[in-house]
Amino acid sequence: MEVKKLKLGNVNYLLHISILISFFCSITASVALISRHLNTNAANFSNLKAPTIQLSSPVQKVSLKNGELPVPDEIVGAFSVDSSKTLLLGHSSTVFHNLHRIKIGESIEYNHLAYRVTKIVTSKKSNINMGSILSPAKLPTLVLMTCAGKPLNDNQDYSHRLIVTAQLNQSI
Repeated sequence: MEVKKLKLGNVNYLLHISILISFFCSITASVALISRHLNTNAANFSNLKAPTIQLSSPVQKVSLKNGELPVPDEIVGAFSVDSSKTLLLGHSSTVFHNLHRIKIGESIEYNHLAYRVTKIVTSKKSNINMGSILSPAKLPTLVLMTCAGKPLNDNQDYSHRLIVTAQLNQSI
């Protein structure tokens, strides 16, 4: 009788261990899945900084939808058709609210690389040539764009665009 209890106790003990192992394996698998998801999402985001205008924002890749580039509400959107140039889009009412204060020669950091502002232009929206803005560059280049000018009738858009161009300076 004593032996049977011991065997039954061992079976219960092994059953409990098996359940615990299964539980911890499922937790480990869940943690691995969550970690992979976080790492994948982190890889989709870069960071943009311009200390002189207190700009620091995650950057999310965006793609064309019905011929338009959607701009994220609170962070910067990135679009590129060539590895030498990245278009960074942001709302002038949120993330790029101080972009109009940046000056030629100031530093912008993107993906741990330093860029120097080389050109600042405000253009009428109807005069903007996106082909030119997105065309390949000799040096790695950032083009930051946001709304400027007067609100249009629907108050959802503006008459002009502020366009800031910056070229690669050095690694940080």
